[in-house]
Amino acid sequence: DKNPSIRTVVNKVSKIDNVYRTYEMEVLAGKEDFNVEHKEGNIMFHFNLKNTYWCSRLQGERDRVLSLLKKGEVLCDAFCGVGPLSLRACKKGLRVLANDLNPSCYEYINNNIKINKLNASMITTFNMDAREFMKICIEKSKKVIDDEEDNLDMKFPHDLHIHHIYMNLPKDAIEFLDVFVGLFKGCKETVYSKGNLPIVHVYGFAKTDSGSDPKRELKERIAKAFKMEYEEFE
Repeated sequence: DKNPSIRTVVNKVSKIDNVYRTYEMEVLAGKEDFNVEHKEGNIMFHFNLKNTYWCSRLQGERDRVLSLLKKGEVLCDAFCGVGPLSLRACKKGLRVLANDLNPSCYEYINNNIKINKLNASMITTFNMDAREFMKICIEKSKKVIDDEEDNLDMKFPHDLHIHHIYMNLPKDAIEFLDVFVGLFKGCKETVYSKGNLPIVHVYGFAKTDSGSDPKRELKERIAKAFKMEYEEFE
């Protein structure tokens, strides 16, 4: 009654227990219609809430990260969802490589690129495992491959310096950090050097109950992913 743009009210009735980050829900009021139109920043997003992941509470964090990104930089978004960060970054003038394992997210981000009339040459989308995606992104700065099949229809650009790698999958993202161990060895010095590597924005959950040490818990998980001892990581 207060907000006529709201057609459906749902309640989450299960935990996120699958790799696509979806969950079961019940309709509390309105139509049984899970198609959403939502505007964040200067981008309009269309998606189906039942088969994709969305969290409006993360807008503040996306706003913070976007304030760190500069026009002309390159962003690699490993778990892009329907594109809340990727599309806003593209609109800001960044070159974006966006990936999600969920085929529905891949479908919706491509549709949202068209809806918002973004420059298709500034954003490339992928539907693959995040670890393999990040690995290929960096390895393309090591050698030129003539075999088109090995370059996935030439979608991955060669010798592209990535400035930011965004890994917003709090439950599991830290465990994906192992992909970076030794990954930059053999890269062309004109693309990556020891003092000119990407900034990795990684998220994780930690216990905050009595007696817990969330900061240490996260650092231990990060150290383990990098095959390091906690003390060495410190």
